[in-house]
Amino acid sequence: MERNDKEKILEIENVTKYYGSGAVVTKALDGISFDVEKGEFTAIMGASGSGKSTLLNVISTIDRVSCGEIRVEGRRLNAKAITSMRQRGQVHMLASAIHLSTFSSTKACITFTLT
Repeated sequence: MERNDKEKILEIENVTKYYGSGAVVTKALDGISFDVEKGEFTAIMGASGSGKSTLLNVISTIDRVSCGEIRVEGRRLNAKAITSMRQRGQVHMLASAIHLSTFSSTKACITFTLT
């Protein structure tokens, strides 16, 4: 880990994700690496099928990486770590398919998620 004056809250290091097996394998993520520092806003943008949802799924542990590492506040992200963070109220998920929820607005969904 590099020495830096700013605190890294998220570190994505050489993350790769494959789907399928045998002759039919799709590489959804190909060695993605980046950091997010405290107070920084980050947007994940790309064309349809470029891996945005896959990246968010592996960061949130909905899915597992094929190789690489994800660290939150310096802790390697795994099922045990994410459970602990959820219990302490440090992780919240907001579904991108807001139209499928029972909330009347995105604001209501975010407000509920953060409480």
